[in-house]
Amino acid sequence: MKKLAVVLVVAAMLAGCATKTQEKISRQDEHSYDKNTNFAIKEESDGFMLTVDYSSDKFFLWGIGQETTVTKECKAQLASIAKQLADKTGRKIKPVNEEQITTTMGQGYDSKAKPRPYCHAQYKVMWE
Repeated sequence: MKKLAVVLVVAAMLAGCATKTQEKISRQDEHSYDKNTNFAIKEESDGFMLTVDYSSDKFFLWGIGQETTVTKECKAQLASIAKQLADKTGRKIKPVNEEQITTTMGQGYDSKAKPRPYCHAQYKVMWE
């Protein structure tokens, strides 16, 4: 019985190491966009890298449609933030290609320990 427990613990640890995902935005770089969305920017000479963390507060029955819906909303938030940031600087950006936005899905929890799906997205926004 002890050997089985040790094997299961080691297997769980290895699985955790093998499933490395993108890191969430660090708190010091984070800006709030709305109650469900935070973002960070890293300026570059030809544009800026935009990172978005989006948390959905929608209810999904057994997770049906969750990944598609949350990913779509997350990408839309990223495109909206990119446009607003460009407008603030007075510069134009190339259109955001939603197919090239890198996303990672996860599961978080709200203040009442209710599960909430979240999406981490990243995209290089280019100046025109």
